[in-house]
Amino acid sequence: MRKYLTQMMLTAGLGLVASAGLATPSLAETGAISVVFTKGGFIVGVGGGQGVLVFRGQRYPFSVSGMRSASRSGPRPPNSSAGP
Repeated sequence: MRKYLTQMMLTAGLGLVASAGLATPSLAETGAISVVFTKGGFIVGVGGGQGVLVFRGQRYPFSVSGMRSASRSGPRPPNSSAGP
């Protein structure tokens, strides 16, 4: 039983070393994003904006929009964030 376990561990170790040797590094693509946001509102907040993604020399315009309502009532603790 001990010999079988040793052989199994050796086989697994050799397989791991072999697969690590065959792995190739990946090269990530990079791009740039520019966005301009506008927002407004008191109880119900509305926001939006426009932007451009520059990737491989091409420009891809896009727009974003959203809405948020003040659903909390009462005072907030002093260290709370303004997020949802």
